[in-house]
Amino acid sequence: MDRFLINFRFLLVFIVLMYPGFSKASNSVEGIRSGLYKSGTRFVIDFSQKINYKITQNIELNEIRIGLPKVIWDLPKDRVFSRGSIVSYSLIKKNNNKNELILKTNAKVLISRSFLLPPLDYKYYRLVIDLVERKQKKITNKITIKNKNSPISIISKKQYSKPKFKPKLNTVPIIVIDPGHGGVDGGAIGLNGSLEKDITLSAALYLKKIINDSGRYKIILTRSNDKYLKLRQRINIARKNKAKLFLSLHADSIKNSRVRGASIYTLSETASDKEAEKLANRENKSDLIGVVSDLDNEDSDVAQILISLVQRETMNHSLKFANIFINNLKMSEQVLGRPNRKAGFVVLKASDVPSVLIEMGFMSNKADERKLQTNKFKSKLAESMLESFDKFFEEVDN
Repeated sequence: MDRFLINFRFLLVFIVLMYPGFSKASNSVEGIRSGLYKSGTRFVIDFSQKINYKITQNIELNEIRIGLPKVIWDLPKDRVFSRGSIVSYSLIKKNNNKNELILKTNAKVLISRSFLLPPLDYKYYRLVIDLVERKQKKITNKITIKNKNSPISIISKKQYSKPKFKPKLNTVPIIVIDPGHGGVDGGAIGLNGSLEKDITLSAALYLKKIINDSGRYKIILTRSNDKYLKLRQRINIARKNKAKLFLSLHADSIKNSRVRGASIYTLSETASDKEAEKLANRENKSDLIGVVSDLDNEDSDVAQILISLVQRETMNHSLKFANIFINNLKMSEQVLGRPNRKAGFVVLKASDVPSVLIEMGFMSNKADERKLQTNKFKSKLAESMLESFDKFFEEVDN
């Protein structure tokens, strides 16, 4: 009996080694859902593995076809939806080991975007298709979108009369994300002892990976480890890399431990309120913590970057992005009652780079301190940023 078991185990190992596919499960569809999302409809398919896809929309037929490779499909092959622009779907299996999912819509809608999200804090890959109601009078009847190499790389063979933002050929917008504090400057201390410098760095590294993987933007960090940088050095990194946006990440701490939620700051000579002014004063003192060998020159440098020298267009773009981002973030995360604030942050004084300071939450609040360290929050932050980047560059580049 023992010899039989040994031989059986040997045979099983032999089969697994000879046929790798035997040990690796095929890609499977784990879920499908459709519903209202913001001003349109969102359709989502969950996959167990990364997948290639091709989307073709025929506007006149009110039809969207999603081409997929062979997958395990244990869900119903037909389904009707009650909410949103998608009425139903039906699955067609083709002879070439491929599948095609056909979506029927109840109105002449457009695909505003399509992307594949990696698992992150979620268990599966998610193919997301966002639809909006058509408003243009003249439009191409057939639009094809497919992913190639990168899961979120989108190629449109035919464009709408007024396309969504699309990076220029061989270029993508550079965005600098600045994890606040670092090194000898620990920043705020949470109720449970966590340090702001660690919270901001962890979030920045997470955002860099997700956003760079999208292929739509290139994220550069001012620091990728625990090191100290002066505020002017952070600004110069954005300028040197010709960044289109500069985002400084922080997590505040105040006496009132009940206050929680995110907020966003833009540059202003006059603070929007006393709390904003106090925060700016605290953050601007970061340069006094590090090496002081050239502090005398620092004061004159800062003086040269007065508010009066900040270009009007840059400030307007900063405000535009701040409004877009906080409106996106509050759809999924708690924000302050007045989340859009202004103050004289030194780190925002780049005259030619739209800049914002994002307070992700409060280290002085137990719930916020705990939330800031979760991948679930970072994932929502990344999604809000990607949506905000898309809308911002669509508006400023058109």
